[in-house]
Order: sequence, then C-alpha cells, then structure tokens
Amino acid sequence: MLRITSAQNVSGLNESDQTAIKVVNLLLPAVNVISSNIVGKYVRTHESSIKNISSVVRRNSYEIDKLNQYSRKENIRISGLQEVEGTDDFTIFKQLCEKIEVDVKKEDIVACHRVGDPKEKPRQMLVRFVTRDLKFKIFTNKKKLKDDASLSKVYINEDLTLLRMKLLQYVKKLENVKAAFTRDGKVQCIMKDGKKFTVENPDDLFNLGEDDVDYGELDLEEKCADYDILCFCESKLDNLDEVEFSNFVKLPPLNRKGAKHKSGGIVVFVKEFLYSNIEVLECSSENALWFIVNNILYEPVLFGACYIPPERSDYSSIDIFDVIETELLKYAVDKNCKVCLLGDFNGAYGKKDDFVEMNHYVSESAQLDKEIKQNFDFVDLDALDFEILPYDPMLSDVHNAIYIEMSSKDTCMPVVENINVDIDDSSVVTKCKWENDKYHEFNDCIDEAVIHSIVVKLEEIDTDLIDNIVVNSIVDECNSLILQAASKCDLLLEKKVIRKVDNSLKKKKG
Repeated sequence: MLRITSAQNVSGLNESDQTAIKVVNLLLPAVNVISSNIVGKYVRTHESSIKNISSVVRRNSYEIDKLNQYSRKENIRISGLQEVEGTDDFTIFKQLCEKIEVDVKKEDIVACHRVGDPKEKPRQMLVRFVTRDLKFKIFTNKKKLKDDASLSKVYINEDLTLLRMKLLQYVKKLENVKAAFTRDGKVQCIMKDGKKFTVENPDDLFNLGEDDVDYGELDLEEKCADYDILCFCESKLDNLDEVEFSNFVKLPPLNRKGAKHKSGGIVVFVKEFLYSNIEVLECSSENALWFIVNNILYEPVLFGACYIPPERSDYSSIDIFDVIETELLKYAVDKNCKVCLLGDFNGAYGKKDDFVEMNHYVSESAQLDKEIKQNFDFVDLDALDFEILPYDPMLSDVHNAIYIEMSSKDTCMPVVENINVDIDDSSVVTKCKWENDKYHEFNDCIDEAVIHSIVVKLEEIDTDLIDNIVVNSIVDECNSLILQAASKCDLLLEKKVIRKVDNSLKKKKG
C-alpha cells in the first residue's frame, strides 16, 4: 500500500518537495478511480466470457443428455416387482404382462435383468425391447395394475437419465403445476390453468412461468457449493474412483474392502480454505472417518463421520460400536476437544422419536465432563444450528440430508482491542482410557456381589409396570460397577483442563 505523509509533519523538506507531496495528495484519489475503472472493466469482461463459456458447456451437456435419453427409448423400468428365488427375470416379467393382457415373447426382448444393490430387494427391473411398439402397448395397459391388489405397489416407468429424473421431481414441486409425467423421455406438464408444456432441459422451466430457475437443485456440485464440509455415507467408491468437487479437497476416503459389489464407504470433502486447519486421524475401521477442525471454531472439534451397516447385513457386527467408542474416547482425551458424531447409524427406530432431548440424566449417564455441561449453551444454543433438509433424490435414495451450522470465531466474535480475559479456575476431568493388556485385571476387579444384586433386581422387575426411573436406576448401578473396576486397575485418566473465558464478548440469550 502507498502511504502519503503530511508535509507539516516532515522536517527537512524544501518548498519544492512539499509542493510535490501536495500534488500527489490531490492526484491520488483520481488515480484510484481510474485504476478501479480499469480493473472493473477487465473483471466485467472476464465475467462475461466465463458466463458465455458456462452457457455453451450447459447447452452441450443438454445435447449429450438428449442423445443419452434417445438411446433409452426402447427401455422401461419396473419398481416393486418381487424377486422369486429360482425363477428367472423374464418369466416374472412375462407373468406381469399376462396380468395386464399383453403378450410377450422372448424374441421381443433384448435384455431383462435387475439393477441396484442385490441386498435391497425387490430391485428395479430393466427391460429393453426390440421395437417400441410393445413398450407403447405395455404403457397403454399398465393402468390395469390397479385392478390386481397384489400389484398395487408395482410401477412401470420410462428409463430416464439422471437429469430428466431430477427435472420431473423439480416440476412436480412447482405450485402452478397440476400434473407432471413423462412421455418419450420428455417431461409433460399440465398447468393449473389448463396449458400444457414440454420440458427437456432446465432452460425450458422458464416457459412454465419460473422467474428464477434453481440450477443448483439440478446439479450436485452447485447444490453443495454453499457448505464448507460435506460428509457422504454409503459412497460406494473403490480405490480406482476419482470424485472431485470444485473448491473442495477430498480427505482420504474409507472404501469397503473385499466386497463383491461396491457398497458402504465414507467420503468427506472440505473447502480449500479450511484444509490447512483439518487434521485427519488414523481410522482403525471402515465405519468411522475421524478428523479434527482446528483454529476455526471456539475449540477444536473432533468429527466422526460414521456408517453403521444394517443389523442383517453381512458387514454388521456388534464390535463396530466398541471400536468407535474406543477411538472416540482416545481422541477426545488425547486431543482435548469437543466431539460431533454424524452419519448413518441405521438406528431403525420405527415410529419412535429419532432424537433424544438432552436432560440432566442423559448428561450424567453419558459422563459429560463438567466443562461441557457448564458450557452446554455453546453446543445447544449459541453456536449450533441444526436442520433436517427436505428429501432430495439427488443426495440419497431414502434418507434426508442433515445440515449443521457452527459459529466460527470470526463470525461470532467482533474484533475488539484491549480485551480483558478472565481465566477460570482449572478443573480436573476424569475419562476412561482402555488398555488391552489390562483386560484380565479389569475382569478380576469387577465386584461379583454387585453383579448378582443387579441380576436379582432384573429378575424381579414387572415388565408391565417398568418405567424410566427403574431403568435409569439399574443403568446407574451398572455404570458405577464398571467405573469402580476401572478405577482399581488405573483405567481412569485425570486430565487438567484450563479454559479461557472472555466475559466481555459472551453472547447473551434473548
């Protein structure tokens, strides 16, 4: 930066030098304006060029999608059609056609097979015909599916490209659209005023009266651009896959090994400006990807992006939770940081609430240390915004995405000079730290009399009269039993924590 010093404050300058300084002072604003105009002109020119290039790329992608959809004209996709062991797919398809009064022969079919994850049944059936005539006849008669109760959940649709599937979902959500369906791979819209429109690409949405088309909702990369960290579960990648997002850096992913098909997996992306503050930790399993965010939030935060396979999966194991718990305790103690676990835990909670409200008992039983409980407003109110986003088929086939916003130092704390910082009295936090070589010693320290007492209480419980108080009481006894044994064999680690608190900047709750 150029700094001009006033002549009145400078000694030893002659009259000519002082005049020169005054002239520079007068010209400097004009120079700034001229330079700003020149820079602005170049920026506008380049922005215009970028927009033109982006427009050409977008139109080319639409043409490629059009060709892709044209190649699928002889295809149909059938959802909800049960798989029968020992019966081939063509036979099942032929039986379905007989019920809707369509005669199908083997020579009419080019291909007939299932697509999707073999463990998620029934999978979709993809059928490709020799000619389109048979396809049109099936579409004409598919309304007869409603007449058979056993086929009430079977749907016959066109084989759409990903873009056209997104367009169909997008159009169905528009308020001025009465109905939307596809014909020949094109999205047909019937408006509430009776008008009809055809949509083949996002630009056609303007014909429906849309003033602002959300292209981001039709493009995963644009949709994710507003977030700083992206965590994807069931990424289904292998070591040969390369996935990139503009302005993001991919952390080393956890890919499922030894699987017959691509499945499971966890991948995390962080914005480029954040990457230097990310510490990736060692992961001993493929079910939790651990990393720490330093220097951005008020305190270091340990993130665990998790994927727990369903209970009946070949990859499911009760030991997964023990491994995650061991790593969580290890890193939380060693790194002295907050913890945020997120991902797909396959909780299968059915109709029950999919969340737990924090209360005194939960924090006590989870052994949250004094520091966390005293400053729980940091997690609960001041620095965290939590939201379950609307279902989006682009992000998942069945799940909703979760959005979490944490306030950083820069956004939550104004820049103020000469701040008086008060230092709280240090506190001692006690945490468990498991050591495998003390396994037998730990077992020997468990009080068998207490175990017997707990077993007697469990046997005496009337399941019809049981309530939370009884359950919590027994859980407390079990926790106490384990902690006492851990204490006897030195498995409890005491760590001194000193926390700085800036009272002058602490946010007040309204």
